[in-house]
Amino acid sequence: MSSAPIISSAAIVGNLTIRIIWSSPNDTGGGDTQSALTNFLLQRATSSMFTVPSTITLPVSILQYDDSAVSKSVQYFYRVQATNPAGSGSFSETLSAVGTSSFALLISYNFSPSQCSDWNDFVYSPSTVGIFRLVHPRRHWSRLV
Repeated sequence: MSSAPIISSAAIVGNLTIRIIWSSPNDTGGGDTQSALTNFLLQRATSSMFTVPSTITLPVSILQYDDSAVSKSVQYFYRVQATNPAGSGSFSETLSAVGTSSFALLISYNFSPSQCSDWNDFVYSPSTVGIFRLVHPRRHWSRLV
């Protein structure tokens, strides 16, 4: 079985559309080639416990998905799992985003701690309107203004 895919972001990219981006797992469970993978399973839920998840099966050539079946002001949680002939691997970390009719508001972003000098750094993103604060250890951005 494979290791967990690496989910990198869940962001608003349009009117009530959340884009989830991930990369293939480091260990595909069949050598070091992506050809050992058969599918990605993207799960979405309104609970971080994934008690009633929706699952979308995607080919291994797809490393992002635009979820346009979201409702305004509802928080969605996402995780990804890789499959191969031996079965399903581990789930990725969980990221969340809130459905909004605003454009380009980054809700969650997963990155290496080395990219930020302090876990409480204040960051301005020119592609969005507002100032965001990174909240550790879950690596979620919270909007301040």
